[in-house]
Amino acid sequence: MKIFHDVAEFPFPGREVFCTIGMFDGVHRGHQHLIDLTLARTRAAKGVSLAITFAPHPARVVAPAQAPKLIYPPRKRNEILASKNLDAIWIIPFDQAFSRLTGQEFLSLICERLAPLRLICVGPDFHFGYRRSGNLALLRSLSDHWQYHVPEITSFMVDGAEVSSTMIRNFIRRGQFADASNCLGRPYTLCGEVIEGDHAGRTIGFPTANLHPANLELPPLGVYAVRAQSPDGLLQGVMNIGYRPTRDSTQARLLAEAHFFEFAGSLYGKSLSIEPIQFIRPERQFPSLEALRQQIEADCRQARELIERPNSIKALETQRLNGFE
Repeated sequence: MKIFHDVAEFPFPGREVFCTIGMFDGVHRGHQHLIDLTLARTRAAKGVSLAITFAPHPARVVAPAQAPKLIYPPRKRNEILASKNLDAIWIIPFDQAFSRLTGQEFLSLICERLAPLRLICVGPDFHFGYRRSGNLALLRSLSDHWQYHVPEITSFMVDGAEVSSTMIRNFIRRGQFADASNCLGRPYTLCGEVIEGDHAGRTIGFPTANLHPANLELPPLGVYAVRAQSPDGLLQGVMNIGYRPTRDSTQARLLAEAHFFEFAGSLYGKSLSIEPIQFIRPERQFPSLEALRQQIEADCRQARELIERPNSIKALETQRLNGFE
């Protein structure tokens, strides 16, 4: 599988190309449906399967104030796309110059550079090009000219509702992890690269792996029982999402800090996927580091019980998120 950013690097020139296009934030079940259909058409024709996506999110360039928070950082999104066994992924650098291409200009670009292009598979609400000038109607109106096919795609439904990245972001924001996971087709995880912190947790006996979740949609701030998939295997522990008011009362840096039980290794620079299991308590300021240490001990005891005894999660549902919903 090849990932490239410049179409001149396309590794299969001259072969029939079957593509799907989208931002693919979350690579949710609706996206997976598009990818699976693309793969099926590719196999039948013995062609090349390709996903076309963008970085950064187009809204961050054309309307930064309205840009949505992301479900996954680009690295995680690309990793999941790669796991779908596509032949290639074209990540288009989305900048001001590219944003000025009309829908027809963008379509001409991909049809010329990827010829022969035989399939363009997109969702029913897909728009592209300057001021959203491209849509399904444009794709279909030019399909005979460029000799590609646009399959009929209906909205992918889960529990009677159309799956979308916006819906999943809303679930995450409300701490509805089961609903988010159901739409994603995998457990929801908070993902990122571990950064070096100030080692303050180590001084009170609870070393942490820190993520700086810039531009990511986050659950309600507070403490969670968590599992994590890391290069060192499956880890269990507690995570605080917030501003660390006890230690950083004058600083407002949002962090996700995870302490893992019985783990003494280093995770700096490694990619981490943290699955929130259950909300434990809101973040709050303590009168001293010793009071904070005692509370973290209590959080760890509760987290162990929640992780080791899944039924205890159900017992907490009536007080879930302590008033957040």
